[in-house]
Amino acid sequence: MINTIVIAAAGNDSKSIDNFNQYPANYDNVLVVGATDASDKRAGFSNTGLRVDVWAPGDNVLMTASNNQD
Repeated sequence: MINTIVIAAAGNDSKSIDNFNQYPANYDNVLVVGATDASDKRAGFSNTGLRVDVWAPGDNVLMTASNNQD
């Protein structure tokens, strides 16, 4: 793919993605995002590892949803 950015979640297994294959996060040239909690610490469920490029809020994030669905 030319002139594209591929972004993927690190995953929600509380593991290091350096030690197991978590796709699409383990593909080359993918921007990998891990989840943080309200204290700006790694969310307990978020995968971690050297391949995680950026961290962003991912625990108890408020959202809008139709018909009161999550």
